[in-house]
Amino acid sequence: MLQGKFVGEYPFIQILIASGDAAQKRYFLLDTGFSGYLCINFAIAKELNIKADNVKTIRLAHGENTKVQSGAIQAVLENKIGDVEVLISDSLPLVGIKFLSLFGCKLTMDCKNRNLFLECI
Repeated sequence: MLQGKFVGEYPFIQILIASGDAAQKRYFLLDTGFSGYLCINFAIAKELNIKADNVKTIRLAHGENTKVQSGAIQAVLENKIGDVEVLISDSLPLVGIKFLSLFGCKLTMDCKNRNLFLECI
C-alpha cells in the first residue's frame, strides 16, 4: 500500500518515472478530473530526455481545447511497471484516472484526517 500526502488542500502521490537511462521519483497531484495517464512540465521532460513525438488536442476542465506535446515513458508504482503516455505542458505534474486504472489502484482518501492511500491490486 502506497501512502500519499496532502500539501495544503492538494493530494499528491509519489511515482517513479523513467525514459531511457534516466529515472526520477516525483510527486504528482492526484487529479480525478484528468482522464489521462500522466502530465509533466517541460523541465521534467527535458531532465528525462523524453521524446515528445506527438501532438494531441485535449479538452481542459473549463471546456477549452488546447494542443499539447506527448511522449511515452515507463512508470513504476508498487513494484508494477507500465508503459504510459505522458502529456507535456506548463501544469503541475498530474496523475489521472487512466493511470490509476492501468495499475489497478484502489484509492482511499480521507480529507478530514488528511490521509491518502493507494492499493494496487
